[in-house]
Amino acid sequence: MLTLTRILNLATKDFIQIVRDRLLASFIVLGSTFQLVLLALATSREVADLPMGILDLDKSQQSRALVTALDNTKELYWSQVLASMEQADDLLDSGGITIAVIIPQGFASDLAAGRRPQVQILADGTNVWGGSTVVSAAEGVIAHFGQALVLERTGHSAPAPLELRPKVRFNEDLSGKYFAIPAELGLIVYMVTLLVSAAGIARERELGTLEQLMVTPLRRVELIVGKAIPAVVIPFVDFLMMLAITVGVFHIPLRGSLFLLMALTLLFIVAELGFGLVISAISANQQQTFLFVFLLGILDMAFSGYLVAVENMPPVLRFASNFSPIRHYLIIVRGVMLKGATLRDLLPQTLALVALGAGILTLTFRSLRKRLD
Repeated sequence: MLTLTRILNLATKDFIQIVRDRLLASFIVLGSTFQLVLLALATSREVADLPMGILDLDKSQQSRALVTALDNTKELYWSQVLASMEQADDLLDSGGITIAVIIPQGFASDLAAGRRPQVQILADGTNVWGGSTVVSAAEGVIAHFGQALVLERTGHSAPAPLELRPKVRFNEDLSGKYFAIPAELGLIVYMVTLLVSAAGIARERELGTLEQLMVTPLRRVELIVGKAIPAVVIPFVDFLMMLAITVGVFHIPLRGSLFLLMALTLLFIVAELGFGLVISAISANQQQTFLFVFLLGILDMAFSGYLVAVENMPPVLRFASNFSPIRHYLIIVRGVMLKGATLRDLLPQTLALVALGAGILTLTFRSLRKRLD
């Protein structure tokens, strides 16, 4: 028969052990709370101030009034005065703007003559929520602007005397899978890199074989590099297999250079490698390793832009996200696959990964050499 006293005693023992393990207790209480606060801060804000470029080919009083109306919306922020369609394409490719509004030459004269001038909208569809938001906001403002003109001239409401030509680039149907699947590919590469690199030294310490390795002719740098090689090769092989499935099975386009995507993926893996090695060095066993990996994964998930667009985060979180390699890598994956972005388009993200990787690996080698000596 079950004895309630023995069951309660066992449960009490487990509670006491959890409380005494300060790392585990802190993780259980603070980790989940911190994740909730981060996600709540990021998701409770409305989509606002998405960068907009305007190409005003008419430069009339009416076109300037339309530009002012667009800039007064909370969703859109006029960040670029465009000089040409080529500049609009370049900024959409690089992510410098989310939407481009093109006001044609003869806009004012067509309105005065009763003709329907065409206002073109180009939107970046790689971010489904941002793309649909800016298109809806711009369409609403332009339609309201046209109706206000009619009401001012005739005294009664009528359909807007403007023809809208919205075009969503890179993801014409605003399909959610175009946004989610490349990001999931990047997140899996991130988690595999972190787990493999973090488990190496901690597993040796837990099995009692780290001391044996320390007395071999292996130098400390050789030991660190030897542990790092599997943590680079395994995630990269996983990436190649998942990329084939992403393109071949789920039909996500690869519009850019495969070689560029492979090279930047290797750069990201090396940058992320340092975090895993530091976790492995400071962890007493593999259980602590997995706790640290999970906690870091929670933070990086919040900062990556996967769940919530970085542009929608509070300024402090937006600044902190710059120090998360996964944020820059997701921009790279979506940029190369969906936009056909080149290295020039992705130069800011590439330089960020180089800087973060160099800094993290330098600290990693210094801390590991001290702990292994």
